[in-house]
Amino acid sequence: QQKSDERYDPSNWFKKAIQHARHSITSHPSTYTHPDAKSTAILYETSKSKNTAPFLITGNFTRTDTPPSENFDVFGNAATNSLLKETYLFLSITAPDGKTVWNHFENESDAAKKLCAHYNQDFVKAQESFKKIFINPNETRTSNLLKQVYFPIGNGEYHLLSILTSSILIAETIKRIDATRFNEDSKKGREDRQKNIHNPEGFSEFFGLTQITMGGTKPQNISIVNTNNSGKSILIPSVPPIVTKRLERLPTSDFFRQSLPSKEFTNYFNKLHQVISDKRNNKHTREEIKDQIQHIIDYIILKALKLREDAKPGWSNNKHYHQLPLEQKIWLDAEKIEARQNNQDNWRDTISVDISRSIQACYNNKVKDAFTLSDGELLEIKRILKIHKEWL
Repeated sequence: QQKSDERYDPSNWFKKAIQHARHSITSHPSTYTHPDAKSTAILYETSKSKNTAPFLITGNFTRTDTPPSENFDVFGNAATNSLLKETYLFLSITAPDGKTVWNHFENESDAAKKLCAHYNQDFVKAQESFKKIFINPNETRTSNLLKQVYFPIGNGEYHLLSILTSSILIAETIKRIDATRFNEDSKKGREDRQKNIHNPEGFSEFFGLTQITMGGTKPQNISIVNTNNSGKSILIPSVPPIVTKRLERLPTSDFFRQSLPSKEFTNYFNKLHQVISDKRNNKHTREEIKDQIQHIIDYIILKALKLREDAKPGWSNNKHYHQLPLEQKIWLDAEKIEARQNNQDNWRDTISVDISRSIQACYNNKVKDAFTLSDGELLEIKRILKIHKEWL
C-alpha cells in the first residue's frame, strides 16, 4: 500500500511521467510478429467515414464503443509501459474547455504552465517530453524481423511494406468471442442441452479456434494489451470453403452421351460381349445374356433417378441446358413431376427408344470387335424396357 501511495502521489507520478515519456503508443506493435522487432510505433485511428464492411477491421472498429484504455497499446519497455499508458490517458483527458491536456501543453496555455509550476517541473522540458508521445522525434523505421511485402505501384516501381498485426483488433476479437460464448443465454443453452431440455433461443458456438500464447512466460515483453490478455491470442480458421463435389454430371444436350460414360458402364458391355462371344447356344448362355442386358438397363435407369434426386429441382430451366431434349428434361428434372404424370406415355416411349439405341451404340463404341446384336437380343432389350417403363 505504501509503495502504491508513493507511486501515485501526484508530484512523484508527474515527475516520472515527464522522465519516461517516449514514442511507443501504437495500435500495431511489431513485437506481435517477433519479440525483438523494434520498429516505429504506428497508431492507426479510424476515420470519421467508417468502413461498412461486415468484418472487424481497423477501418470500421468504433473506438468510442470501448473504454479509452482499450483504444491503444504500448510496447518497447516492459518496465515503463504501464506508466506510459497512464501518461497517454492523462494527456488525452478532455478539459472543461473541450481541449485535451496535450492540447494545452501543445498551445502553451496558462493552465498547462500552472500545472507544471504546481508540481515544481519545468514547462519547456515537460512539453518536449510529452511531445515525443504524439510526434515521432526520429525517422520512421521498420525491422528486418518483420514480414516484408513488395507491392507494385506501376512503371516498374513498388512499395516495400512491413506487415503488422493490430493488437487492438486481437483484443476486441477475444472480447467479442468470450461475450458470445459465455453470456448468460449461452450458459443456459448449454445447461439445457446437457439436461436434454428444449431451449428455443439456443446458443452460439465457435469451432476450430486455436489459442496461442505471445511472449511465453513474459507477456509484458510484447505489449500492454498482450499482458492484459495474459498473452492469449485466438486464431480463427481462415480456409477455403468446402465445396461438395457434384457426383452426377448434368447433361447439356444428351444424357446418354454425357452422363453415362464411365469405367463401370464399360465393364457391363465387356461382360455382355464375353457372353455373346460364347459359341455355346444353350439355355444357360441365353439367360446370361438376358442378365447382362438387365444389368445395363438397370444401371441406366438408376443413374437417371440418382441424377434427378441429387440435382436441384428446376435445373433444366437454365438456358445452359436449352439443347437438352424435352423428354429428357421431363425424365431427369425433379421439378417436372407434373409433366411426368400428365404426359405418361409419350415421353416414356421416347426415352425407351433412346435407351435401346444407346445400348446398341455403346456396345459398338466401347467393345473392341463387337458383334452386331441379334434380333433376339434387341427383342430382349425391348421386353425389359416395357416391363421397366413405369420406373422411368
